[in-house]
Amino acid sequence: MNLPIVLIVGFVAGVVITIVAMVMMMRSKMVVADRSSKSFEATCEAIENVVPAAEGWSFPMESFDMSAKLSAKGGLPDKIKQIRLYFMCNPGVANVVLGAE
Repeated sequence: MNLPIVLIVGFVAGVVITIVAMVMMMRSKMVVADRSSKSFEATCEAIENVVPAAEGWSFPMESFDMSAKLSAKGGLPDKIKQIRLYFMCNPGVANVVLGAE
């Protein structure tokens, strides 16, 4: 086989393999939405119990009822009933992230 063709095929194969590996790695590191088997309030209560119990994690501020804010402005989508935002922090993780170049 001709050397330039082998090099091109090898390069393309390397790029494809790298892209596939990156996508697989990113998917494993991303937050994935999943439907809770609990009610909205029970899910919120579970979050509020689990996060402080996890080592180093806490809520630096109160949760925020985003659905009430959007509803007051007429911006709550019809298919969404409730949205609650939680702000969670782990100072050790924040230090690593903020200290990265």
